[in-house]
Amino acid sequence: MVPCAPRIDRRLRRLARRLARRGASAAEAHRGVGRYAERIGLVRPSYQQIRLLVNDARIDQAARRATAQLLLEVQLGTRSVRDLQRLLHE
Repeated sequence: MVPCAPRIDRRLRRLARRLARRGASAAEAHRGVGRYAERIGLVRPSYQQIRLLVNDARIDQAARRATAQLLLEVQLGTRSVRDLQRLLHE
């Protein structure tokens, strides 16, 4: 059997996402999550795991901003409702 890393505790995942939303780099998030993990008695997650969480959080944040912008433009009449429908069916 191939050994694998344990799942990342949900508290650590939330912290990594929160730090990413605040603009922390993957390295900064990794250090912060690592310190917190040690404080609560958990294993420090790898840099790669935190980097993936940070990237996912940034993608989610960008998608939310784009959707909000599209909703505003539809409301203002500068974009068609069809653009919104296309987004919802993607």
